[in-house]
Amino acid sequence: MRSIKVLLFPALVFLLVAGIQAAMADAPTEYQLYFLGGQSNMEGFGTNSELSGEWLGDVDRVMIFTGRMVSDNESGGGVGTWDVLRPGHGTGFITDGEGNTLSGRFGPELSFGKQLAELQPSAKIAIINCSMTSFWPMMILPSSARTAL
Repeated sequence: MRSIKVLLFPALVFLLVAGIQAAMADAPTEYQLYFLGGQSNMEGFGTNSELSGEWLGDVDRVMIFTGRMVSDNESGGGVGTWDVLRPGHGTGFITDGEGNTLSGRFGPELSFGKQLAELQPSAKIAIINCSMTSFWPMMILPSSARTAL
């Protein structure tokens, strides 16, 4: 009977440790969520090529969601996918909901996310970036003509 207890105890400890590790692996990650929204002031017209080296890479611990922007009454708006924050989420950014195509532009999301990450070195940060241009041709042209702009 004693030999069964000696064999059973290590097996139970192993199962307990394995169960705790599995539970920890499935635990959700907590993020601080920020919403950045606006019109052309949020769209991002900064030029990536003018950024110094410290601004060109990924911003650790900061994720961004920039959804597809469409005009009123058009379908397909809002689709997107989460990505690591880096330059390229400004005007000209494209998403199909499965992947992102970065542009040569950035907006306030870059300095906002970088500053938050520096001020809170242990925080995970998520930014939802939403902008809609107020550029007048976008308001008066039919949707088929807007895609050519």
